[in-house]
Amino acid sequence: MGETLPTHEHDHGHGHDHGPGHHHHHHGDQSLIKSKLLLLLGLAVAAVLLCYMFMFQVGQNETALLTTFGKVDDDSIIEDSGLNFRLPWPFQQVVKYSDRLQLTEAPLTQMQTDDGYSVVIRTYITWRVKDPLKFYNAVRDMDNADEKLVPLIRAANATFSNYRFNQIVNTAPAELKLDEIEAEALAKLQADLKAIDLQGGKGYGIEVTHFGIRRKVLPQQVTAKVFERMKSDRQRRAAFIRSQGKAAASAIEKEAEAKRDSILAFADRHAEEIRTKGRKEAAKVYTVFETDEEFAIFLAELEAIKTMMKNKMTILLDVNQLAPGHPLRRFLPNAGKNPTPGATSGE
Repeated sequence: MGETLPTHEHDHGHGHDHGPGHHHHHHGDQSLIKSKLLLLLGLAVAAVLLCYMFMFQVGQNETALLTTFGKVDDDSIIEDSGLNFRLPWPFQQVVKYSDRLQLTEAPLTQMQTDDGYSVVIRTYITWRVKDPLKFYNAVRDMDNADEKLVPLIRAANATFSNYRFNQIVNTAPAELKLDEIEAEALAKLQADLKAIDLQGGKGYGIEVTHFGIRRKVLPQQVTAKVFERMKSDRQRRAAFIRSQGKAAASAIEKEAEAKRDSILAFADRHAEEIRTKGRKEAAKVYTVFETDEEFAIFLAELEAIKTMMKNKMTILLDVNQLAPGHPLRRFLPNAGKNPTPGATSGE
């Protein structure tokens, strides 16, 4: 048992002898790979930095200016999109401007209308960089553009004072003149920009494409005044409509009365004619009555029979009650009583 221990120790020592050399070999390999990787990474970073220092990218909707010691000329403008070469800072710097439309809004402004009312408005413009060189020299930065443009918008707002209140605020679209106001304000703003441009070529290099009204607000005292005026307008209109209605009604009444009178007059005339005719007929009958009373009675009886026979009806008569010459005897079966010659002559 005692003998086995040394061999075990010896074995252990043997293993210890090989270990460090083995480790060294492994460690050398790893550090070599690490240093190679670091070198590659360093080169990549350097390449990126060099690219960043010597190259720049221009987007599709952009125009770039390459400034040399802060100065620009016609050659500084780069409009082609893609990668471009430049010298590193501080020799050259790149400034980029978007070609897209920009929006600038003026704060709320109180204006006086042509007829003395106050109206609070918020207006805006859309614009783009037209001349990058002028823009760089006069404005420099997109964010600085608002500082230059807001005073111009305020000046263009003066256009509102050429119009009456009801042309700016109205429930009837036909009365409004907002399109004309916007067009006039835009023309004024463009003229002002041109004037700045002509003053020793210090123009902003900006093109304004649209002037618009964002909001209209009425001050409280104006609101009350407006409602009062709207009320009196409505009352005036209502009174006018009522008077028109009354005039129309009286005209209709007069026409109806005239028609009624003419109809009545015609009816009276017609009735009078009928009455006259009746009187004439009656006079004839009276003369017949006077000359032959029996014949007149006979005619009246005939008329009564005619009326009776119109409807289907059964009449029970006592034959013995009828006078010998009565016209009804003609319709009776011959009961041996001879009808009088008067009856046949009455046929």
